[in-house]
Amino acid sequence: MRDINILSLFGIDVEDLELYEEADSSPDSVTFLIRKRKEDFSCKACGSFHMVTKDYKPKKYVFNSMTGIKVNILFEHRRYVCKDCGKTLMEPNPFVKGGNYKVSPKKILEVINYLKDGLPATLISKYSFISVSSVNHILDTFVKVKRRRLPEIISIDEFCSFNSSIESKYSCLMIDYLRGIVIDVLPSRRSCWIDKYLSEVPPEEIRNVKYVVMDMYKPYKDCFRKYNPSITFVVDAFHYVSYVTDAMERVRVRVMKKFLTTETEYKLLKRYRKLLLTKYEPDSYRKLKRVKMLDDQRMYSSEILSQILDIDKDLEDAYDLGHTFLKTLDSLDYDKFKAFLGTTIIRFKCSGLKEFNRVGETFENWRTEIENSYLPIDNGKRISNARIEGRNNKIKTLKKVCYGLTNFEHMKKRIFLIFDKDPTKKQ
Repeated sequence: MRDINILSLFGIDVEDLELYEEADSSPDSVTFLIRKRKEDFSCKACGSFHMVTKDYKPKKYVFNSMTGIKVNILFEHRRYVCKDCGKTLMEPNPFVKGGNYKVSPKKILEVINYLKDGLPATLISKYSFISVSSVNHILDTFVKVKRRRLPEIISIDEFCSFNSSIESKYSCLMIDYLRGIVIDVLPSRRSCWIDKYLSEVPPEEIRNVKYVVMDMYKPYKDCFRKYNPSITFVVDAFHYVSYVTDAMERVRVRVMKKFLTTETEYKLLKRYRKLLLTKYEPDSYRKLKRVKMLDDQRMYSSEILSQILDIDKDLEDAYDLGHTFLKTLDSLDYDKFKAFLGTTIIRFKCSGLKEFNRVGETFENWRTEIENSYLPIDNGKRISNARIEGRNNKIKTLKKVCYGLTNFEHMKKRIFLIFDKDPTKKQ
């Protein structure tokens, strides 16, 4: 006889059953007939212990096993009658959750699997034939999350959550850089929340942290350094590169605003703004384009770019500063990058462009952390926040399909469910 492993899910031991037999069998399904042993308990109406079996009500439950075989369970639900007062009473049904919350364990597992897939609560309620409040109740009751132990390398970043309960726009996400698992999600990225969180972590655990990969948000550095001054902070390359591209974009907008919207210069800067930010590649610049604002001339991208840079000297200077920095990054090692960064900071601060002056000052304030982005830490490779940015992208998708998640605890649990196979497992 084939064993019903699925019974253990409901806390049923085969040895405790009065009747357990295979009623039917086929290649794709199996049917079992089961009946619980008689139990001794009192009548809820009069308190008498003179309870006898009146009859059985057959109930059918269908499950899909891990092997793809459909398991049908015919449960003979015993009904008792009191010999003293005549009241009837059904024995406890192990396939239905007791009390006022009557959702079967099968349904609970089904809902949790839907939550892992990132479906919105309204859609889960339709698929599972339960209310939205029941879905949220399952999330509150059966999904428990705990913070993970701090690893040697932490990636930390924020994502937009609009947490109205604490008037904070951004929440804080921390993951293990090497394993990619979520360590914890904080309601806010503000220093008071991060400091409170780290103050509750055992000191020996914080001392184990060697690297923190982050953007240029000062409270991250201040809070971690307070509890472990020996931590090496690494600024993600994407963020300091974004400072340079943003400066180029601000110069373009400033120059563009000097012209009327009907002028050719304005239209060129508006229509072909991406040419200023695109990395120059000769092959990609050989494609002919029809330029409507220049009397429908057919021009190569390089020719259009030349026309744009001739509009204003600031544009030419910004393009030279930005692309000199960007095209050199891939060919440097740690020592060469340190020297190159120092030269770059001087060029930015002496450029005469206020947009690049600010970037130069920012780079100078974060110089050590930016230089650390070239340290060969991960098996000789540089480390970055690419993995946590991917997690943030999935969180944005979750919020979008759910039309926003206003309950922070629900959002936190769903993040753990999506990114971890077992959200209750202690690591």
